[in-house]
Amino acid sequence: AFKGQDYKTDITLTLEEAFHGTSRIININGEKIKINIKPGAYEGQVLKVKGKGAPGINGGENGDLYIHLHVQPHFLYRRENNDLYQKIDIDIYTAVLGGEIEVNTFTGPVKIKLPPGIQPGKKLRLRGKGMPVYDKPGQYGDMYVEINVVIPSNLTSEEKELFEKLKMMKEKKTTKV
Repeated sequence: AFKGQDYKTDITLTLEEAFHGTSRIININGEKIKINIKPGAYEGQVLKVKGKGAPGINGGENGDLYIHLHVQPHFLYRRENNDLYQKIDIDIYTAVLGGEIEVNTFTGPVKIKLPPGIQPGKKLRLRGKGMPVYDKPGQYGDMYVEINVVIPSNLTSEEKELFEKLKMMKEKKTTKV
């Protein structure tokens, strides 16, 4: 008796499907098999479905089915292990004066308070807003929000004048020291 040959197949998921979990129906030798993929699935993960490969020879057991998971890149988030990263654009006024921004997460929008003088490249951590940890319900990675300050390019004459005044004030301040 010999074990049947193992089968291999690939399934591609969106990051949303990897976050929430999903299922797929695949057809193997005319048999439809429902594959349940748990939340937190990751790129390169291999799922094994025992006994769904080729039939055994001379009464041997069936081979197994190996499913290789691929997670597509996302337009908003970058994934590293169970953590998610995203860049958020803020205007120069919010960077200087502080304020509140809204950040999208897979569980809905979250408001973040920014301190005055926040610097470009600053990373803010949102604890527990990352990817679910595979096969560990209730455990999540973190989300990191990287601040990108957008410098205005089409200033009105009044705005240019105000920036010139600020520049002169700064120059006076530095010469007094």
